[in-house]
Amino acid sequence: MTSGGSRSIRARPARSRKTGSATVLGPGAQERSYHGVTRDEALQAYYADALVMARMGYAPKSERWKTVKGEQVLVVGYVVAPDETPAVLEALAQADAHAPAATPLPATLPGPVIDRPVAKAPTPRVPVVLSVSLPLEARLALGALGGLVVGVVACVMIAAAASESADVVSLAISGFIGLLVGALAGLTLD
Repeated sequence: MTSGGSRSIRARPARSRKTGSATVLGPGAQERSYHGVTRDEALQAYYADALVMARMGYAPKSERWKTVKGEQVLVVGYVVAPDETPAVLEALAQADAHAPAATPLPATLPGPVIDRPVAKAPTPRVPVVLSVSLPLEARLALGALGGLVVGVVACVMIAAAASESADVVSLAISGFIGLLVGALAGLTLD
C-alpha cells in the first residue's frame, strides 16, 4: 500500500494461460500437447497440427514426452518463425515418408483458419402455404371466398386511411378483383 491508501503495482513475471490443449507462453510462443494411446498416435496428431502451425508461421523449438493416465503425451513448444517454415515443411514431408501407411498425413497444406469461409448450414425450405389435399371444387370455392373477403377488407382499410367512407362501387370492384385472385390461387395450389 502507498501512503494514499492505494495498492502499488509491481512488475510480476508473466504467467502462462491455458487455451484448450495449448499454453500461450508469451508473445509469439505457444506450447501444445498431443495425446495418444501410443507414441505413434501422439506423433500423428503432432504432424497434422504442425502443418497448420507451420502455415501460420510457427516453428517447433522444444519437445518432451510424458505419460498421463496411461496416455502418451508429446508437449511441443512453438515460436513465431516464418523464415523457418520451408525447413519445417520439408522435415514434416520426410516424417510423412517414414510414417505408417495406416494414417497418412494430408497431401496438401491446409490454409490458415482465418481465411477459410464459414460454411452456412442449409436453411430448410418451409412451404409458403400448407399443403391440404382438397378437391378442386373446394379449393376454388375457398380461394374465391377468401379473396373476396381480403379485397373488401383492403378497400375498407384504404378508405379509412384516406379519411373517407368506402362507396359501393369501390367495394364491388375490390371484392371482384379479390374473388378472381383467390379463385386463381385455389386453382394453382395443389
